[in-house]
Amino acid sequence: MLFLFLLSLLLGVICLAKEGDVHCHGSNSPHGKVCNFKDTGFIDGARLYCSQYYMARLVPVGTPRGVPYNYAKIRAGDAYRCPGFGRCDLKPAIFLGYIRFDLAYGNWADPSDEPANWNWLSYERCMEYMGEIQQYCGGQGGAYETGYGSVFGICIQA
Repeated sequence: MLFLFLLSLLLGVICLAKEGDVHCHGSNSPHGKVCNFKDTGFIDGARLYCSQYYMARLVPVGTPRGVPYNYAKIRAGDAYRCPGFGRCDLKPAIFLGYIRFDLAYGNWADPSDEPANWNWLSYERCMEYMGEIQQYCGGQGGAYETGYGSVFGICIQA
């Protein structure tokens, strides 16, 4: 009974996610094990990831088969891994970035272009929330909920 209560509470929190919410990558996930970028490693990794969008492009709204269109893992500096007992090691890490477009919100489409099943991605749009993710979550990174979907930037162990 307690399990069902906790499950329904968790689903309620997920469903209430709104623009501006930040979720930190504070525990191991299917994407990888947690780490914490040293110094400017998070922003350096974000810049490297977002640099592939210097030439803006259109991307589809929605993620067919659950795989984001712009998912990438980039070797991006060193990070602390703290397996427990206060002992931390400095080792190579990966910046995992992707942007999930759930809505056509903010795509500058002409109203006659309905339904607009696309959105646009550029370096500026990619970097727009990376600083806020770092400010809120530090070098471990996380996700920022936007009006069009979510921006992800996390540190995972290499």
